[in-house]
Amino acid sequence: MISLFLGLTMANLLLLGTVFVLGLGASQSGGAQHVTWAVAAGLLTALVHSVVYTYFMGTSRWLAAAADKADLDSQPFIKEPLDRKKTALFVMLVPVGVTMLTMMGGAATETLPWWPAGVHLGLGIATLLVNIGAAVWEFRLIRAQGRSMDDALALLNRKSDLAT
Repeated sequence: MISLFLGLTMANLLLLGTVFVLGLGASQSGGAQHVTWAVAAGLLTALVHSVVYTYFMGTSRWLAAAADKADLDSQPFIKEPLDRKKTALFVMLVPVGVTMLTMMGGAATETLPWWPAGVHLGLGIATLLVNIGAAVWEFRLIRAQGRSMDDALALLNRKSDLAT
């Protein structure tokens, strides 16, 4: 999952950065490319963070089933993974929400003459920073979940070896 996560996250951050740079020159060039790429960036942001949360949905269920089947301690194999899953939901919703707010701020800048463009610029900066922070947080959560899965698998294999 780490390599998939890193690839998706790097693509997302690169696209968000590109949209930001295009937006800086949008007033001179008309901004059509900025808007088109911004929609793609918004969709990719939602996809990346949804994939991460889906990973936690699946692995938390697998760990709970493994703990039940092998009679493992519930704290490291059920409670902690579920806590990480809850945290991952929060971490997912914040960057997606900020990205969507930025897109709405951009639409307001284009359609409402009284809406200050600086608000959209500030939201764009916040989008980049929040997505970078979320990527670091998600990476740590994925690593911790992977360690829990490795530990559970090792215990399951040991119990299986003892049974034969």
